[in-house]
Amino acid sequence: FLYLGSLSDKKGSSGPEIRRRIKKAAGIFRRLWRVWAMKGLPLKLKGHLYSAFVHSVLLYNSEVWTITETEMKALVGRNGYLMRRLIGEAMRSADDKRLTESQLLEMLGLESIQSLTRKRKLQMGGSLCEKGRRGSHVEEDGARGWRREK
Repeated sequence: FLYLGSLSDKKGSSGPEIRRRIKKAAGIFRRLWRVWAMKGLPLKLKGHLYSAFVHSVLLYNSEVWTITETEMKALVGRNGYLMRRLIGEAMRSADDKRLTESQLLEMLGLESIQSLTRKRKLQMGGSLCEKGRRGSHVEEDGARGWRREK
């Protein structure tokens, strides 16, 4: 079912939402094919655009996901596939092997999916801690209440 823009199943798993995000990101990537096909754009610029348009859709709301190892592999795999299409399959490493994920990330100036999801979770945790610190719990005349610190 869809709740607050996020898809979930009866068990509260993030799997359906992750699959949905992978499909949406692939759709955005396809819509921008003319941009990716431009020969004059530097790879780093394409990487910035890819991050802004594709990663933002792929990882939307990922800070609240419970990600299994299989789901992380799906995210990383789809990201690698799209990055390979972005730079063109013709590009190979010096020994004529397929480029690794780390080589692709370096060429495009991007961070790994694992790193991005970890950062998002940490940022959300930091925000929650900061909000918790702003309001402190006090007792007044035996009644419990909340007040905002100045």
